[in-house]
Amino acid sequence: MDTAVSAALAEIETALATIPPQHEGLRDFARLNLRPATLVEVRASLEVYDRRVTRLQAAKAAIEALVADGFPDLRPREIDDAALQDLQENAQTITAALAQFASNTPTALGLSAGAAEPK
Repeated sequence: MDTAVSAALAEIETALATIPPQHEGLRDFARLNLRPATLVEVRASLEVYDRRVTRLQAAKAAIEALVADGFPDLRPREIDDAALQDLQENAQTITAALAQFASNTPTALGLSAGAAEPK
């Protein structure tokens, strides 16, 4: 399976593998006796990392579910002959009904005026 989806999954896994040292370091900083202004900055950065990890994990789970569902293949559903015939008959009547409609937008002729000629 060599698709853009598998490439995205690999990229997400790489990102999740590289984030932990910085993320852990920010949690360590947040436990230190820092000045209040510094602690605000550390906590703000930690929130960004927390949010990023949560979103990457959600994206990874969604992509894995998509792959488990057979992506990129989406084969036609196999149904019994009576159901298929019913759908085909309805498709024919829909096509016939569609032929009863036409656009009411005027057709553009694509004409343009040439250069003005002196008289």
